[in-house]
Amino acid sequence: MKETPSHSYIIAITGASGAIYGFSLLKALVTMHFFVYLIISKPGFKVIKDELGMFADILSDHANTVDKGVAERNGLWNGLNDEIKIRIK
Repeated sequence: MKETPSHSYIIAITGASGAIYGFSLLKALVTMHFFVYLIISKPGFKVIKDELGMFADILSDHANTVDKGVAERNGLWNGLNDEIKIRIK
């Protein structure tokens, strides 16, 4: 059984500029085998497409599971349906 890192992180990509930083951080943390929750808002999908030239769905290629309840269980989600939650191991 794989040892789970002692730290987990939440990365949220919103409609603000700077998606490259979120994507770079995501790749670095996953490479170091940290447990990462990724939350992308609808405007975040557009920013990723505009700034990175790719669709946010490509990020799910790094994911083991899609978990729509991640942020809700951590008290972070206000119930809006316009976000996708991806759990990355």
